[in-house]
Amino acid sequence: MRTRRQLLKGAADIQHCYRPLTIATRPGSILDPGIDRPVVGGNHETSQRAVDAIVRALEPAVPERLTAGGSTTAGLLIFGGRRRDGAIGTFYETHGGGEGARAERDGVPVVRVHLTNTMNTPVEVVEAEYFVRVDEQRLRAGSGGAGRHRGGDGMVRSYVVLKDGMALTTMFERRVIPPYGLQGGAPGAPFRVTLHQRDGNSRVLTGKENLLLQAGDRVVMETSGGGGYGAPAA
Repeated sequence: MRTRRQLLKGAADIQHCYRPLTIATRPGSILDPGIDRPVVGGNHETSQRAVDAIVRALEPAVPERLTAGGSTTAGLLIFGGRRRDGAIGTFYETHGGGEGARAERDGVPVVRVHLTNTMNTPVEVVEAEYFVRVDEQRLRAGSGGAGRHRGGDGMVRSYVVLKDGMALTTMFERRVIPPYGLQGGAPGAPFRVTLHQRDGNSRVLTGKENLLLQAGDRVVMETSGGGGYGAPAA
């Protein structure tokens, strides 16, 4: 048991962990949309764009305390359809990407940047419960941006659909604008999801898309790498 003095000291320490902030927003804006507006994905996609803007604004002042751009997206693939037990189910999978580099170190590969980190669903669980086979999972070598310190690499994970009529929803960012480098570092590779259809045709999916899949279709997720920090020549 802790004494009253220890409890009071602990409370005082907690009070000094954070400085109070006042955030001013414009009602009706993307950061203050109102309770009648749809905000799905706002906690893990839109919020991260605000973080990017703040970090880039601080670069001229305190670059040594910042991290270059990372994946900053949940990287969602959402499969829906009939499960192996006959019930209708949804397989909701996040995919980590590369962390941006810092002034003193390289970025970490395959993490959820600025978000609660999660491990991927084990392949055995996916294949036991859904009509999906995981064909490949590996680091996306070279996806981290070059720099004095290099950005972390993303990952590659591919899924083969085993039953007609499965739905897929994509929800991810960093597809068009890649994670930025800082202080002369190069950007990381952007996110990319490719659908290889069973008839031999292929196309790159957008970051927000709904579609129906057929047995034999293959979905390849390539997550973004982190941005580099400092000029590569250094």
